[in-house]
Amino acid sequence: MSRLVWPSMQARDWALRNFRVLCSHPSVVAVLVFGSAARPVEKSSDLDCLIVYAESRPALEVPPPDVDLRMYEASAVPRLLAEGHDLLGWSLRLGSLICEQDRFWSGLQETVLPQLAFPSPEAADSRAARVERLLDEMRAIGDPDAASEQLLTLLTHRARARLLRAGVFPASRPELPAPLRQIGHPDLAQELDRALLEREWEGELPCPCQPTPGYGARIAHPPDAS
Repeated sequence: MSRLVWPSMQARDWALRNFRVLCSHPSVVAVLVFGSAARPVEKSSDLDCLIVYAESRPALEVPPPDVDLRMYEASAVPRLLAEGHDLLGWSLRLGSLICEQDRFWSGLQETVLPQLAFPSPEAADSRAARVERLLDEMRAIGDPDAASEQLLTLLTHRARARLLRAGVFPASRPELPAPLRQIGHPDLAQELDRALLEREWEGELPCPCQPTPGYGARIAHPPDAS
């Protein structure tokens, strides 16, 4: 299991409590962390959690604002992967497995991953176009915070599209600028760097969920507080 980068102490404490519950739940077949929290980066803005369950959907305590939960029914996962589901495909390639039952996730990595196609760059272009319209709306109504978030999302989709067309699988958002420069898109890399830095500055404003810079921990299996 790779090192996890916690966005905040609140996220860490929630994960340590609830991962233990999930990993002992009879219906939960896999728990993973995906996104930047599962990658070799210095900071993560949120903790993205993937929960795969069979039959009954597990009940959890309400997570803090910087924890994002995604739940999928186990029988649907192979079909969604075959259809090119971006989140599940990313998690299969780069996610950090917390626990599983009967090798559910490991089995998918062995049987599905070798044949798994890259996501569609056209789909990334389409998402970028939708976000660009939202960005224009946020700017028109004078909402700079929402506009800043939409700009970061727009640049992320554009970066993913360019990397995919170059045959490079996009890792987490903080990791995108380096390969963009390598494939000849330094201007987009610089824009994305700037947007990420602006978000980091905003995150340093006092708030109950202020990230702990550089805080990372190796999580047990299942996790404990040590």
